[in-house]
Amino acid sequence: MERIDKEPYKLYNQIQNYAWGTKNENAFIPKLLQIKIEKDQTYAELWIGAHPKASSKIMYQGNFISLSDLINKFPSEILGEYVVNKFGNNLPFLLKILSANHALSIQMHPNKQEAEALHKNDPNNYPDANHKPEIAIALDSLDALVGLKPLKEIIDALKTYCGFIDFYGSEYYDKVVSDPLPTDEESVKGEFYKTTMNLGKDENILSQLLNNLEDEILKKEKRELNEEYFLENKKIFGNDIGLLSFFFFNLVSLKKDEGFFTESGIPHAYLKGNIVECMANSDNVIRAGLTPKFKDVDSLLSLINMHTSNPKIIHPQGREKKYSSTAEEFDLKNISLKEKEKITLITKSRVQVGLVLDGEVVFSCGEKEKKFNFIKGEAFLVPALLPEYTLISRDNSNCIIVTVP
Repeated sequence: MERIDKEPYKLYNQIQNYAWGTKNENAFIPKLLQIKIEKDQTYAELWIGAHPKASSKIMYQGNFISLSDLINKFPSEILGEYVVNKFGNNLPFLLKILSANHALSIQMHPNKQEAEALHKNDPNNYPDANHKPEIAIALDSLDALVGLKPLKEIIDALKTYCGFIDFYGSEYYDKVVSDPLPTDEESVKGEFYKTTMNLGKDENILSQLLNNLEDEILKKEKRELNEEYFLENKKIFGNDIGLLSFFFFNLVSLKKDEGFFTESGIPHAYLKGNIVECMANSDNVIRAGLTPKFKDVDSLLSLINMHTSNPKIIHPQGREKKYSSTAEEFDLKNISLKEKEKITLITKSRVQVGLVLDGEVVFSCGEKEKKFNFIKGEAFLVPALLPEYTLISRDNSNCIIVTVP
């Protein structure tokens, strides 16, 4: 009789080789997985989960089976009754390792209702009906653009570069930079951003602005970080409206173990770095620039959140670093253990997924204390029917654990 055992299952995961990924000596993902680095191959993302685009696999009864198929066979045993009742027979989260050599697209994720409408109207470009709240945690560092700056900082950027005057026209430019800051800043900022994106649809006007900005920046003796990123990405993307985001978006820099949570409606782009990323189980992305992929500027403009503040940076401490968010689909922690140190984890009858980032851990469970070894780069599924387990570190180790809150 087929059944699921009360023990961990090793996950076999898929790599996505997008063009923005790291390669050669900088390739982070193959080093994590301890596999051979293929010359000039880009390694962008490692997917750990049950998304239909790239479901992880499990060895079950001598054969490889996709995690999504195994969940359909044993939904309650793997996910737990609470998760099944709330999310159906679906693993509600997707865990990733993301390794960026240059900017990802300027993108935004819809909320649940918006995602359902986009999927219904355009299933080719919006392949599922789920929303995609996500959290990013730096494994070494991360630079990212997140959300529009406060209006005052946008006006400061307009005043810094002469090229903006011709782009907007002197009448509109003077109105924006001269008017006192309004009490309804978000609506004014929304009008400004829509004006910017619509003007940028004229390739000749956009090209003139980008070239003027490049000339002004190259003449500077000392450049800001956003200016360096603008020059670097202009070489890659050419005449792309997304390049203006380097002047109008908040530039956020994370150090190792710091993180931030991105809700729906917030435009953002990861620029460079290696991160753990966890999100609702979706691949819904509304893109507006810095990409050769399908761009949907009109949808982004209609759904964008004009909130002004920088994202709140999460600074967890201790051996059990917790990354809280408002997401209902996932709860993530980063556990650091010294040699021979151990920690007991309770599943609360909910599925868990683990990934060893460094070192080696021994997974111990059950009355007979069955033991399973997982080394750096290996991931495992903890079925909900296993009530608790212990991780014992063979040496200094680091492990990500994701569950449903």
